[in-house]
Amino acid sequence: MPIFHSSPSSGTLLAVAARVQPIDRIVRIFVKAADGLVASSSSSSSSTTISALEPLDNGPAITRVKRGIIHTYFSCTLYFTPLLVQPYFLDYLLMNPHSMLANAVVTFVSHGPCEHVSIAIPNLSRGAFAAMMFEKTYSQLREVLFEDESLDTMITVWYLASCLMTNLRMDEARVLMTLAWQMAIQLKATYVPILEKSDWDDPVSLARAETWRRLFYQIRYIELSLASMQDNSLDIYQFTAASKKVGSPVVLPSEKVDGALSRAVDIYRHLIALSMLLGGFDKTTREEIVGQNLYAGIIDNVSQVDIAIIEQRLIEYWISLPRAYVLADQPIMSTLDMNRIRDCKLPSVLYLNMMYYLYWIVIHMRLMSPPETADLTGASLGRLDGDHALVIVSVCCDAVAKLALVLFEKEPCVNDIHWVMIVADLLLLLRNAANNTIRARAEQNLRWIMVVLSNIVDRFNRPNTSTVIPSTYYGEIKSIVTQHFLTQSVQ
Repeated sequence: MPIFHSSPSSGTLLAVAARVQPIDRIVRIFVKAADGLVASSSSSSSSTTISALEPLDNGPAITRVKRGIIHTYFSCTLYFTPLLVQPYFLDYLLMNPHSMLANAVVTFVSHGPCEHVSIAIPNLSRGAFAAMMFEKTYSQLREVLFEDESLDTMITVWYLASCLMTNLRMDEARVLMTLAWQMAIQLKATYVPILEKSDWDDPVSLARAETWRRLFYQIRYIELSLASMQDNSLDIYQFTAASKKVGSPVVLPSEKVDGALSRAVDIYRHLIALSMLLGGFDKTTREEIVGQNLYAGIIDNVSQVDIAIIEQRLIEYWISLPRAYVLADQPIMSTLDMNRIRDCKLPSVLYLNMMYYLYWIVIHMRLMSPPETADLTGASLGRLDGDHALVIVSVCCDAVAKLALVLFEKEPCVNDIHWVMIVADLLLLLRNAANNTIRARAEQNLRWIMVVLSNIVDRFNRPNTSTVIPSTYYGEIKSIVTQHFLTQSVQ
């Protein structure tokens, strides 16, 4: 399929008109400001929790809860991010429920938004349990950190770093995430030779090697994102150089037995391919650097040629997807049919499509013309400019709003709140657009997005039961949604 715009001029630069969106500023402010306060208050409260609950540690009640959460991980969370190879790790963790790795998985799930978590122990809230498990796992990690650089240790570091992020302890999270990234690179020498074999005669070694590969890309994505937001300069070459010879994730023979699991892993493969799209699995390109800098909002202009190449790769990616995984008849510039979205039986397909359209938004939201003054008279999709970017952002926000709503209806545990808020913030801009079509579309999209955000806030207003999300991050999200979105959306 040909690219939908004419050949750009190599010397023409597009201005980055909106380097930092309002919601970017809000998120960055509360992430940086909350770090010291949360770290001090969290450490004192969690230590009290640990001492009070020490007699329960490793007892039958805690063991039962842990095993239940492990099952929850493999029946809910895993189907959207199948990092651990289920046929091996499910039995491994259930047989070792008090191991460091099992505790890390339990800690991660307990800190997250999953509504399937059950803490059926009297006088023990989910928040208290999550804090207890975090301290227990962190203690186990400290005992082996500099002596055991195994896969289990790397996974534990990754999960604890993720929990620290959701508790807004960003300085600590960054240290652990960087450590996880360094460990992933070090373990490359151990696992790449296994993955390169043509005859896989050791299913256990293969399961651990493939798990390493999936975590490698997940850790890379988060570490790169943190570096983009927090570092003054970004050396993207180190990230891509480390990716050489790692290869694309695959569905293992043991996973093909379960059709639902096999599809989940296959869809996850395409998500990883999307995250590596601009540079590829084995090389760094100028376009990957441009795309990451646009995401971070740290450049003032960009070449038309770079944007044209990025758009072409996104279109080629869409063309390469299995037809069962796409929800439109064109890769871009056609609004999604809500009935077609609702008919989709696989929430992971909805999530894949949402991330695809978000990728378009990330590239173009900082290039678009000011919506309130751009009436788009004489605009042409064949011309790479701010109007071109504005139309793309409008169409893609429409897609994300529809997908986020249906995904929340089908699987409320998996909506990516940060991205939903970014789109909601853009819709607040687009509803004031001079162009009637963009304005009307944004108003409808905003109503759908507000359904999602309002329901998320409602989850924080429930009584203190085992379903309450414990993490500080989600509390801050509630505050931002209430103060920034719900007030402005009704104006």
